Formats: sequence, C-alpha cells, structure tokens
Amino acid sequence: TSIAISDGTLYVHIDEKGNANYDVFNSTETVEPTDETSDLQLSISDATLDNVVLQYVDLSSAYDIRLQVASAYFEGDFIIDNELNLNQHTLTSYAEVVSDHVTIGDTRYFVGSDLAYDGAINLDLTNEAYAINKFKFFVQGNRFEIDGSIKKTDEGQLYDLTFNSSEAMLSSLLQLVPAPYNETVGQFESTGQ
Repeated sequence: TSIAISDGTLYVHIDEKGNANYDVFNSTETVEPTDETSDLQLSISDATLDNVVLQYVDLSSAYDIRLQVASAYFEGDFIIDNELNLNQHTLTSYAEVVSDHVTIGDTRYFVGSDLAYDGAINLDLTNEAYAINKFKFFVQGNRFEIDGSIKKTDEGQLYDLTFNSSEAMLSSLLQLVPAPYNETVGQFESTGQ
C-alpha cells in the first residue's frame, strides 16, 4: 500500500519500436488454463518521491524529459478486470519539480523552470485515454487550472486541453517561449498587473 523512493534516479527508456525498459515480464505463446484470475487489485495509499531525478526518453514519440523531483505524492486504486476488459483508474498526485528540460521533437521547453501540480487524472489504460478535471498546474509561480483530455489516435496523441488562469503574469510566461518561436512573439512590454 505504500512506496517511498528517495535520493535516486529513475530512467525510463522506450525505443523506436515502442519497447520499454520497464517491461520486464516474459510473454509466452500459449496460456495454460487455470482457475485463478489474472485480474489485478492494487491500492496505493501513500507513494512518495523525494529528491529523485526522473529521465524519460521515448524515441518512438520523440520525447526527452529530465526533471529533478523535490517531492511528489501519489495515491490510487488500480483494478484490472480482464473479463470486462477494464483497466481504468484514478491517480491523485501532487509534486514540486525543477525541469532541466522537456524536449518534444526538436524543440526544448521549460529549461530550468520551477513546476508543480496538484490534482487527479482519470486513466483509461485500455483505450489509452486520460481525463483531466480542475487539475492545478504551476509554472514559474503562475497558477493554471487544466481541464480536458488526452487520447491516443492512429495519427498520434490528441490533446484537447483548456488552460485557465486569473493569476498568471504574461511577461513571465513569454520568457518560457522556446527559442525557435521568440522571433514570432516580437518585443513585449507591459506595465501594471
């Protein structure tokens, strides 16, 4: 029911074919009949990360993410019902991290940025769909509320997300614009709040 990881590094690597380094189970061609169920019921009430470097490299999707997790907390009930083909869960979590970089394709985002989040995500792992409702996200002291969904399609990931904020500072957000887009933003000046 609880997991604690501190002062370490977690490295997740997915190659060009989609093979992940965390997929450590051997598959077999034949399944022996058994009276036992292969359903999963796992309840994690207290999972924490403290001072952990997270490196996520997905060559099939062109992601390279490196974060220093100062502290993070996770909880959720993970229930897999193979008879009904259900693999749906709600993950509740909060974290405070410093982003070394988030690279998608050839573009780097959030270089040296302070990030944090707090909220829950509904996970439908069978359909590779994720629903987000009133999820709080903080970047460089700016607070956003995120609503929407992310799901996998034949063409790639479909992001249908809305970011709302009544406490964001436009000038600090413009400093987060990746270098390739700086010229299109142009010169920005502001006064007041």
